[in-house]
Amino acid sequence: MQSSPRHQYQFDTNQFPFWLYRLSDKEYSQLRDHSFPIQIEVLFLLKLALTRSNSLEELTLPKVLVILEHEFGASSIQLDQWKQTFSFPLLLSIEKPNGLFYYLLRITDYRGGIEFDLFRIIDDIKYIDKDLNFNSQPIADEFSQVEIESVICYLWGFLQGFARHLDRWIEIKPFFRHVDSNHIIYGYWDGKFVEEQIDDQDEYDGIVQELETRYGEPKISEPEKVANIQELIQSISQGVRHNSESAQPDGRIGSALSLTSK
Repeated sequence: MQSSPRHQYQFDTNQFPFWLYRLSDKEYSQLRDHSFPIQIEVLFLLKLALTRSNSLEELTLPKVLVILEHEFGASSIQLDQWKQTFSFPLLLSIEKPNGLFYYLLRITDYRGGIEFDLFRIIDDIKYIDKDLNFNSQPIADEFSQVEIESVICYLWGFLQGFARHLDRWIEIKPFFRHVDSNHIIYGYWDGKFVEEQIDDQDEYDGIVQELETRYGEPKISEPEKVANIQELIQSISQGVRHNSESAQPDGRIGSALSLTSK
């Protein structure tokens, strides 16, 4: 396991540009401690879920996971293993005429659906008394509900476009994941993407056991686990020092990431 350059991308919605930067688990946790959740319109999220269910062949869970790992590196290990199988914590930087604004955006699966969690980072004294656990309405003069939906739809379209030609652009190795809360199995094996929901508990358990044996992540010994943890700690600490000392593009994320070194 080695530290790698930070994955970062610039997008343009034709209204304003925005940047996405992959965060480590440590960076995300520390920034989450300095941020408050933004409520996204429920009806919009339901429409998004319906869009996926109507085009399931196009945007399946295994395709989403492969695309996100290709673009942003391996999934975070900080997730609810009963209800989730992947999580990608990102720093979202938005450039508007009235300033630069910093948010946390986490793309994750939850009970078989794809979710976008949004948090406003507290880098301004006016937000210092915000409840970090209470959903706040979008801040109209910096990132309105309409603009939030625009960014999420943009990313959704990016995933859809990539998914249509995924096997042409990426060499895909067999893998398997399962969502225990909803009896969902998915992955890539026998040369195809698979996503299924199994109603019967015994049947589900049997399939999971078989697929884990064939395509699941290999079991490692306790000494290997300790060695991996030591290597992870070293990688994170080196990454934090590197990120705090290096100049970011146009200085756009320096102030937000500086919180992670405190």
